[in-house]
Amino acid sequence: SEMLELGMDMEADLGIDSIKRVEIFGAMTSAHPEIQGINPQELAELRTLNQIVQYIAGKAGTTVATPSQPAAPAVAVAPPVAPVPVVPSGVDSSMIEKTLLAVIAEKTGYPSEMLELGMDMEADLGIDSIKRVEIFGAMTSAHPEIQGINPQELAELRTLNQIVQYIAGKAGAIAPVAAAPSAVIQPAVATPTPAPAAVTSSVSAAMIEKTLLTIIAEKTGYPSEMLELGMDMEADLGIDSIKRVEIFGAMTAAHPEIQGINPQELAELRTLQQIVQYILGKAGTVSEVAAGKK
Repeated sequence: SEMLELGMDMEADLGIDSIKRVEIFGAMTSAHPEIQGINPQELAELRTLNQIVQYIAGKAGTTVATPSQPAAPAVAVAPPVAPVPVVPSGVDSSMIEKTLLAVIAEKTGYPSEMLELGMDMEADLGIDSIKRVEIFGAMTSAHPEIQGINPQELAELRTLNQIVQYIAGKAGAIAPVAAAPSAVIQPAVATPTPAPAAVTSSVSAAMIEKTLLTIIAEKTGYPSEMLELGMDMEADLGIDSIKRVEIFGAMTAAHPEIQGINPQELAELRTLQQIVQYILGKAGTVSEVAAGKK
């Protein structure tokens, strides 16, 4: 909430679509049942948060007081500026990276170990404007000591690394950012090494196929018995990029023993069979897949 300003546009600045508007307006009227005469069609035509406040205040008979309302929050927000010089010393880029990856993992379904700082929010992870707002909101909630974050500036950033650098800059911790990516990426490379050798034997094509079909049935509503490995994710099943992220996240969660799965490589695969083969390859059973095809 501290990132929101009354001058913001519901759609352009916050990515709030018509369905989300209905939910917000419904919650507003539930919170203030004493205010009568609110017309949802009139509300739908308003663009900024300030216009909505003025409209609802007008229905409550407090139109005169509305112009002075925006000034109050502006004064109230100013005091947090004081702690800024005191706290940044305890904030470093590695902490911000860890928070960002955890938040994105939670909001998208991707395991945090699959995420890399070079990834593009939209192109690689399928994160839309609404999901961005949720992620940025969670980041500011996790680091309330960092002041001066501008949601509009955040919205223009594309990669996770750019977001980390921006937030670290606001915390006065720009210097460590350059060294941080290598520190974060190295554990991700080191951790998987021992796993495949020990677990490979327990992973079979049938197991991966069953998991994939079960997850797709759960995420799409299709009965699993209707699904076939030759089906195209998008053309046959209508699975968009966001739903793909959820499915791939659920797959890696179901098989944590399989390491090295790259979401960018997964996103390029089209059929269910290609996904099964890719995951089996990462499990060290490529030869079994090839033999199966023959």
